[in-house]
Amino acid sequence: MTSIPPRRPLVAWSAIAAGALLLCACGGGGEGPADAQAAAGAEDATAAALAVLPTGLPMAPAGLSGNVVCGNQRIGAISVDNVEVASGAACQLDGTIVRGSVQAKRASIIDIHRAQVAGSVQSQDGAYLTVRGGTRVGGNVEAQSGGGIDVRGSEVAGNLIVHGLHGAVLLSNNTVRGGVQVTDSLGGGNITGNRITGNLQCTGNVPRPLASGNTAAAIEGDCAPGAGGGGGGGGTPLLPPLSGNATCAGLIIGAVALDSVIVPANATCSLVGT
Repeated sequence: MTSIPPRRPLVAWSAIAAGALLLCACGGGGEGPADAQAAAGAEDATAAALAVLPTGLPMAPAGLSGNVVCGNQRIGAISVDNVEVASGAACQLDGTIVRGSVQAKRASIIDIHRAQVAGSVQSQDGAYLTVRGGTRVGGNVEAQSGGGIDVRGSEVAGNLIVHGLHGAVLLSNNTVRGGVQVTDSLGGGNITGNRITGNLQCTGNVPRPLASGNTAAAIEGDCAPGAGGGGGGGGTPLLPPLSGNATCAGLIIGAVALDSVIVPANATCSLVGT
């Protein structure tokens, strides 16, 4: 297995991405429909998380091949067998052809852009995963235990499985040949405009993600129309007006003026026009 040595620690980058995703919008507030407010907040959180990744990542050496351990590098339009992202590191695949699978280890960041992955993509233990730009994945996309996920404008031949994340779940405008499951996640988010051959199932998510414009064999749980977060509904209710210093845990704070906002450990908080 080819190992690419890290150029500098990425612990701070991972922390920035995770923090940006925890402050995601999951409901209404201020002016305009709740869905529009939430979508804007989620996009801002995603942009903040991605902003730490492309800048400063050096290009991987020319002629890279085989199985690759990617640590703080950008891999371009070459072919490799499998990619493993080292714990606490960042990796960007830009136009890369992966004949096998991609696995992101603990507290890492992986951005897959305009790539082709024949096997599956997996992230775990606080890793943050983005799949975008028309990427095609031949197997499953799976994100479990912490971190966040953003899959947009891509094609997944297998299933898209999200479980136990603390960051935002952002799934938009994808084609999924299998089913989509979003379970027991705490970061809220948006599930919109996806074309799903199998079922869309959302259970145990607090707050519920906003879901609209999806087509699937069946839409169940938190993402179903009328479920609070589904069918373009209003999501988690807005918190009554506050003032001064506020502690925010699993709440949405709307267009009010505050001195400080404190988010307890392992909690989520949405600021919408605050």
